[in-house]
Amino acid sequence: MQYLKHIKAFLIILAFLFGVITLLSLIIPSTVMSAKSIEVRGEKAFIYQQISDLREWKNWHPTFMQIDSADKQIKTTASSDLLSLQKNEGNIYSIKKVSADTANVHFEGLKNSDVARDIYYSVQQQEQSDTYTVEIKSVEHLRWYPWDKFRGLFHEQSQGPFLEMVLNSLKKYVETKPTTGN
Repeated sequence: MQYLKHIKAFLIILAFLFGVITLLSLIIPSTVMSAKSIEVRGEKAFIYQQISDLREWKNWHPTFMQIDSADKQIKTTASSDLLSLQKNEGNIYSIKKVSADTANVHFEGLKNSDVARDIYYSVQQQEQSDTYTVEIKSVEHLRWYPWDKFRGLFHEQSQGPFLEMVLNSLKKYVETKPTTGN
């Protein structure tokens, strides 16, 4: 019988700790953002084409370069999406909005994944030059679960290096690819 008191005390302490952690997680924002930018030399139309057309991402985006071509299905959709990349019957990326200087890309993880992220690309010309600032912002939408909220505290450390890799890959492709004839 003595061990039942210990088990009961342990369960009460465990429930109390879970409650405290859950309450603490409620003060952590549900949306976290990381942003990176890079200077790219080239033609704005070419740079923007690379960003706003998912079919072009295979040339420079690290994720698309790793996906087997048999698994890639890039198509226009009847919904508000302009283009979407599908894999295993689920959307991975979809271009939601395109304007003169920005592209809004929505990312959802594959089935049974809870990742939902909006990625914003913008292209701004530097004063009187052929250099453009390309900025990428990753906005992740977290669920209310405590582990998601605490994971969000490390969003910049996890997403920052990947965003830099994406921008460096875009820069390398744009600056080494001849744009004539496109």
